[in-house]
Amino acid sequence: MARLFLLFWVAPKIVEEIVVGRQPQTLTAKALLKADLPMDYSDRRAALGF
Repeated sequence: MARLFLLFWVAPKIVEEIVVGRQPQTLTAKALLKADLPMDYSDRRAALGF
């Protein structure tokens, strides 16, 4: 549940890119839930391949 909660804190620009289909091919729902996301938005972008 904690990992799902962290998804609410993904940077709005990342959410926008996912919604329009511009996310990296390796970024799947499973990968996103498994990701150890840093607290900083710019660090999250890098960790998720943006």
